[in-house]
Amino acid sequence: MAAAFLPARATDDVKRHAATWGERERFIVERLDGTTSAETIAALWTDAHAPPMVAAQVKVFCDELAQRGLLDRCATGT
Repeated sequence: MAAAFLPARATDDVKRHAATWGERERFIVERLDGTTSAETIAALWTDAHAPPMVAAQVKVFCDELAQRGLLDRCATGT
């Protein structure tokens, strides 16, 4: 089951796009390294920012990026 929920890895293309996005989206993309979980990304954000972020928000964002072909793999299994 763990193979179906691999952490997301951002492509160079999404990194270029993210430069024009909001702070939360950039924060997520900067941490999509293929090893950092959605839960960890959300916790890191919540520790330093308000309002808090939950892992589900990161996973939904990953799904959207994956549908646009901007991720190598996605934590939600898509």
